[in-house]
Amino acid sequence: LAAKKRKEREKERKRKMKEAKKNKKKGKKPVKKTPEDVTNKDSKKKETKPEVVTEEEPKEEGLPVPGSITLGNLEPEIVQSNPESYFLKHRPAYQEGLLWLARTYIERDNYTNAERILNELERSPTTFDDVRRETAVAKAHFYLKQKKYDQAVEPLNAAIDLVEDKLMKARLAFILGQIHQQAKRNDAAYAAYAIVIKQRPPYEMEFSARLNLAQSNPSKDEAVAQLERMLKDEKNKEFEDQIYFSLATLALQSGDKKEGIKNLELSLRKSTANISQKAESYLLLGDLYFEEESYVKAKLYFDSTLMVMTNTDERHRRVSTLSNNLSEISMNLLAIEMQDSLLAISNMTDEEKLALAAKIKKQKDEERINAAKQKALAGQGGANAPNLPKGAPSTPAFNNSKFWAYNDKDKKDGKRDFERKWGSRTLQDNWRRSDQSSVADESNEIQAATESKTLTPEDVKEILKDAPDTPEKIGAANRQIETALFNLGVLYRDRLENYKKSVQALEDLLNRYPETQYKLDALYYLYLSYKDMGDEANMRRYYNFIVDEYPNSNYARMLQDPSFAATVKAKEDKLTTYYDETLLNFEQRNYQVAYDRIGKVGEMFGGQNKLMPRFALLGAMCVGNLQGKEAYV
Repeated sequence: LAAKKRKEREKERKRKMKEAKKNKKKGKKPVKKTPEDVTNKDSKKKETKPEVVTEEEPKEEGLPVPGSITLGNLEPEIVQSNPESYFLKHRPAYQEGLLWLARTYIERDNYTNAERILNELERSPTTFDDVRRETAVAKAHFYLKQKKYDQAVEPLNAAIDLVEDKLMKARLAFILGQIHQQAKRNDAAYAAYAIVIKQRPPYEMEFSARLNLAQSNPSKDEAVAQLERMLKDEKNKEFEDQIYFSLATLALQSGDKKEGIKNLELSLRKSTANISQKAESYLLLGDLYFEEESYVKAKLYFDSTLMVMTNTDERHRRVSTLSNNLSEISMNLLAIEMQDSLLAISNMTDEEKLALAAKIKKQKDEERINAAKQKALAGQGGANAPNLPKGAPSTPAFNNSKFWAYNDKDKKDGKRDFERKWGSRTLQDNWRRSDQSSVADESNEIQAATESKTLTPEDVKEILKDAPDTPEKIGAANRQIETALFNLGVLYRDRLENYKKSVQALEDLLNRYPETQYKLDALYYLYLSYKDMGDEANMRRYYNFIVDEYPNSNYARMLQDPSFAATVKAKEDKLTTYYDETLLNFEQRNYQVAYDRIGKVGEMFGGQNKLMPRFALLGAMCVGNLQGKEAYV
């Protein structure tokens, strides 16, 4: 009924517009009708001038006031899909404009206004079907951008039901599966990834969905079997790194760290161009070794992570901090390991040294033989060819050539066909022969020649030259271990807050070197670590030891008088301020003033203050400026 009335009004308006144009051509000016003219239309028809209508559109009851915000006529009888039903011939763009405004608000982090508009579009019964679909997608994006993942589930489900495009449906279902998977809702994730596969998306998305589908499988055995089948599929050759990563994830979920680490290493070995996957594998390995307190390996993997991880990754800062914190720790651990090994060699008998030297020489010879083989293979253009210089093109610049060797796709297809028929073969002479006896015989001959050679005492001495063989060298090695153990005790507590490892390192130091130069400092750090651990008994034990054995030390005074620490800090601050003022005088070329101030340092702060070396250097520079080069030298 409303549509019919609208048609009639539109016809009447057009008729009047045509009549107004005809009158205008005849030279008649348009006269605006008054309410009185309308009321007395019939009685004054002969007396008034011919009726002329202005171009102003008649106001309709119920239409919005100009400038107001509305979603349009809320009458549910209007059939929105029929263009003939609109006041204008074409569908209004108002709702689409609102939707784009909401999207703009989301990108500008104006979430309050975005939510208001999206809710308005959702609630209105007159929202067009296509706008309602896009509103659901925008609502999901609204929550995802704020990382409110659980709240994004409902609009994602609505969008998946409404969206007709298969690729978009697959993409939305994939995001939904990721949210459920992250929240450990495996059944819901499994269902979402099944929707993705049903839409037949591009293979990369389908592969990722199948990968995540396997991980969401409640049965771990079935999941592993499914991933192993994917490994055998030739289509997945370039995705092996991701499959091994998924196998590692399943192994770690089952508590099998050894298998998890093995699969992560395989993932890295298979990874070629997938930098993001490398970053994930490196990071997970770094975290695993960090949890095991294998800090040297953790440091190496964190460093590798930083080499391939983008700076915009939100985890970059954490990895960088861990890498920096582990730098000195790993350095001290390696120093202890090295010096302990060298000291162990120095305590060996001559026969043990000879056997060790022979083993080291054999290992070096084998490495040299393998390097020679690799070099020979590289010279033939084998798989182990050396990397090109940085910036060099990976393939010849013959882009227009149709020769197969310049087409990456043809080369990959050819390689796969070859491996399918022959398996993985090293590029060498007689590669078809399953029995590579000639190469093996050659290696055995070299190995036999190496083993048959008897090492002379001079050879043994040369091979083991780094091992300390004098009391002075043995003492220097022990001092390195002593320093490294103390440093570890401090670093474990200050950098990692690992109080257990701090106690372990410091007690090891005191046990190995009872009269160590770091004894008092080690005792105080042991007191602090036990205090942080809440171990009252051991804390009190080290407290009493410091107070009884070192009553005049600053540590004893700090333990007995809490205000003493503040006094020491105030004194250090005063010393620092005095140095800064002296340095400022020097920089302003007031050399005599700076020199005189330096002369009073010993009297004011004592000759053993921690900044005395800096004052001494500054004094020498003042002498150079005051007395010339000879006095300076």
